[in-house]
Amino acid sequence: MSVVHDAVVLAGGQGARLGGVLKPALRYGGRTLVERALDAVPGARAVAVVTHSPFRFDDRRVVVVGEEPPRTGPVAAIAAGLAALEADAAPVTVLLAADLVDPSAGVSRLLAAVDGRRRRGAAADGVIAVDPAGARQPLLAAYRSSALRGAFAAASLPQANAGARGASVRSVLEGMRLDEVPLSWSACADIDTPADAARHGIQITATARAHDRVA
Repeated sequence: MSVVHDAVVLAGGQGARLGGVLKPALRYGGRTLVERALDAVPGARAVAVVTHSPFRFDDRRVVVVGEEPPRTGPVAAIAAGLAALEADAAPVTVLLAADLVDPSAGVSRLLAAVDGRRRRGAAADGVIAVDPAGARQPLLAAYRSSALRGAFAAASLPQANAGARGASVRSVLEGMRLDEVPLSWSACADIDTPADAARHGIQITATARAHDRVA
């Protein structure tokens, strides 16, 4: 499989339902969740990590960027990530949330699906994970980069526009032709609540600090 791709990792989750803990800094299996997001895209040419937390990365592929104004929502964050990769964008962009527990297998299946459709000449704007309940997961998906950028341009929601606050990623992507890739609950699992953390044996402690060198 050889799908030339970049990645945008959304790592700004403040964990309101977890008492304000920085979700991407939580640890699972000895790795932070943002580390696990980077582990899931080992073949990405470049990775934009969108966060306002002072993470430090040793991975030379990584550029850290924040949406402006801060915390204006995922639409603004994605726009900032895309802008950071714009100079030399790969044909495919993997979009990934940094609160997923174990995204590697899911990303591999998405990229395999992209490769298979390309070989068959199938026309689509990307592939999107679907959990066992049938819910699409727009932050676990691989998009044709030009189509993704076009969707955000058509939405008229520049990252600095206060109107972008709270906008739905699904509404921005609704005009895109996306093929669904069914994934297991484990591939789609994320951490939103203390119950989610407990289910995966993740401890909510004061050690989830933004200054950790995570990758």
